[in-house]
Amino acid sequence: MHDPATELAEVEESEARISGSPAAMPATHWRLVLSARDRDSPGADAALASLCEAYWFPLYKFVRRGGFNHHDAQDLTQAFFQRLLQRDWLQGVDQAKGRFRTFLLCALANFLANHRQRVSAVKRGGLAETVACREDTDEPSLAEREAQGPDASVEFDQLWCCALAKQALCRLQREYERCGRIKMFRALSPLLTSPVAAGFYEQTARRLQCTEGALRIRTHRLFQRFGELLRTEVARTVSDPELVEEELRAVVKCWARSV
Repeated sequence: MHDPATELAEVEESEARISGSPAAMPATHWRLVLSARDRDSPGADAALASLCEAYWFPLYKFVRRGGFNHHDAQDLTQAFFQRLLQRDWLQGVDQAKGRFRTFLLCALANFLANHRQRVSAVKRGGLAETVACREDTDEPSLAEREAQGPDASVEFDQLWCCALAKQALCRLQREYERCGRIKMFRALSPLLTSPVAAGFYEQTARRLQCTEGALRIRTHRLFQRFGELLRTEVARTVSDPELVEEELRAVVKCWARSV
């Protein structure tokens, strides 16, 4: 027989361990950029690795929309991040420009445009002895034209938002793992992307050996903590704190459409 009062106290203690004490706001991705652009900085490589890990896939998909095959898109995405350091592209970064995703997408578009110009130049005459020049060399393919249109940017935004949500979710999972509540996380986390099925609380409470009331409290706390972590991730990608709420709303709206 569960004692609701005792169980409520246990829930509050467990959730306090999960959330932990208020921590200092982590360094924004703008700070990672500023570190990465200093090639003499001991943290430059780590900063670039962090950027690649966080935003590689949305940028890779944008390259794929440009008509490149899987392997070429991988190589171009990796080369893009390398050029950010090797060609001093980051020297012109201005935190006042606002959103980090806007900076990355514009930089990638310029990178791909330069790549196409080099390839086109080679086809026109750089390797005239071995490569035949086609009449449609300068005409972009349908996939390339689509990648230059609004749909590619929309897809990038959707993938970007999903990447932020995934990072927040991974951090939340690690918090539950550290305090030994991973079973609770696995049971409740699907509710972040799916509606509550009929009988869910009754069946799950029975399986986890707790009351429905305690389970509902834990669900509320999980949603609340996920929101806090997602807000932290969003805050790291904007230079102006006043942009956080606006960007957070955009991320939540975009992510909701993709799940």
